[in-house]
Order: sequence, then C-alpha cells, then structure tokens
Amino acid sequence: MKLRAPEDAPQWLHRFARRIVEADQEPKDAPLRLQTFTTTTLPDPAKWIAGLIFVSDIPMAAVCDGTHWKRLDTGANI
Repeated sequence: MKLRAPEDAPQWLHRFARRIVEADQEPKDAPLRLQTFTTTTLPDPAKWIAGLIFVSDIPMAAVCDGTHWKRLDTGANI
C-alpha cells in the first residue's frame, strides 16, 4: 500500500500515514468485518462513496457508488 501525506502536511499526519502503511503490512489472523445494515437501514450513499458494507437481510456485501448501494453479485441497485 502506498499512502503519503502532502509534503507540507504537519508531522503528525506523516507519522499517521506511516503507521497505517506499517499496520497494513502486518499479517492478518482474522477476517475483515464489515459494518452490517439491512435494506431498510442503509446509510446515505452520498456520505459513503466507495464504501463497502454487509446487508444482512439479502445476505450480501454491497458497494456504494455515491448515488446507490449496489449488490456485489449482480451490480443491481439495492
């Protein structure tokens, strides 16, 4: 993973970015857990652009394009 703070960013941001990269390189011993919602409780897509969630009543993971939540299997809007 490449993650860099802008050259003129404060030092704390540079340290934070380095820690994220280091943490990403550590071995993972557990699966990634997604936030869970139902089709009636989906968050506002405008606030979750490129978000990934689990929709428990489908059950299916969904990705947000900024306008809609989309099923990962078919790409259909939820």
